[in-house]
Amino acid sequence: MRLFLIACALALSGCATLSAEECRTTDWNRLGYRDGVSGSQSLVGKYTQECAASGAKVDEARYLEGWRDGVAYKRTLRF
Repeated sequence: MRLFLIACALALSGCATLSAEECRTTDWNRLGYRDGVSGSQSLVGKYTQECAASGAKVDEARYLEGWRDGVAYKRTLRF
């Protein structure tokens, strides 16, 4: 079930940018995890740049923690 939910989130997320509201309210760990599971390189620099325009700060440590966990999980799915 968890894998299904992750797959749905990935399909809906695409390459969307973050709005000012999302920059302020995002769960950075969850976003990092999603990016890691999807196979993306860390996008923390992209998010930092996007959110700086609205004066919001990215919690880089939480993002990277989630991203590393997502990458590790993805590795367990290899056949």
